Amino acid sequence: ISEFNFGDLKKIGWSRATRTDKSVHALQNVFSCKVHLAKEDRSEESGGNDHGLENFRAKLNEALQEVRREDALGEGAMDEEVKVFCAIEVSNRFNAKLNASHREYSYYLPTFTLGSVAKDFYLGKKGLQEENQEPKPEDIQDQKVVNGITITKRLANDGDARDGQ
Repeated sequence: ISEFNFGDLKKIGWSRATRTDKSVHALQNVFSCKVHLAKEDRSEESGGNDHGLENFRAKLNEALQEVRREDALGEGAMDEEVKVFCAIEVSNRFNAKLNASHREYSYYLPTFTLGSVAKDFYLGKKGLQEENQEPKPEDIQDQKVVNGITITKRLANDGDARDGQ
């Protein structure tokens, strides 16, 4: 990021595909911004194509470690788990929030709250006027689809994980 653009998120085209409600935490998020890459930031094995930004990803993680070291004595110490898993080049018009094809959520709740009727009630598309009506392009963003509900484990009163039924 050039010195002229540094600190202004609009100038670097910053976008994120993250939204969490109160008391909800995200395991991974997608962010995008415009950066100028040096030739050495592209991986050798990729031949310098759009998907070979391993060197750039490694430099981002090194910078995050440096920020953590500098911030260790401060009040807002950065979480050790913040790291960049992947860096890829995208088109100029890419917007992480608007171009997300899907989001995956996991909820943990007591299984007795689901009951046998609740499972069938929550499956399928929500937010359309009629079940068989095709959504308008502007309505697709607001459509909610529950593809499945799976109960994988249950916790007994003593805290031991047991196979779910």
